Amino acid sequence: DVNPVEAGYGSFVKLHKPFFVGRRAMVEAATKRDREIVRFVVSGRGPRLIRPGHVVVDGRKGRYAGVVTSCTLAGSREVGLALVRRNLSMEDTPLQVFPYKRKDKMPDKVDLHDMGGQDWIPISRAARVLSRFPGVGGPAAE
Repeated sequence: DVNPVEAGYGSFVKLHKPFFVGRRAMVEAATKRDREIVRFVVSGRGPRLIRPGHVVVDGRKGRYAGVVTSCTLAGSREVGLALVRRNLSMEDTPLQVFPYKRKDKMPDKVDLHDMGGQDWIPISRAARVLSRFPGVGGPAAE
């Protein structure tokens, strides 16, 4: 459900050409887009690796921001891509990644004092947006 403009490949879509299949939809998507693919990094290792589909939250306001599209280990850090709202796509923007997918059943509201051995709550991991294109040495060098 991601179009080339949102994925950062808009320069390869020749919107100036008078006709191609899907041109009207591409022009509309380019003018009204509200999300963008960003590169992010998570320092350190958590109990679970970040996977596609995990929820991304605005690191300042705690509001839903998007979803992880891919992630891998680069040295001791996890580096990945996420589809987030455009206002969160600037370099060094703080994000939080929750290691659960939107389709997973969240636990009911639990009083922390009443938690037992089978109760769980999602714990976020701090992340930050990286530049779209890494410098010399790749993501581990940043």
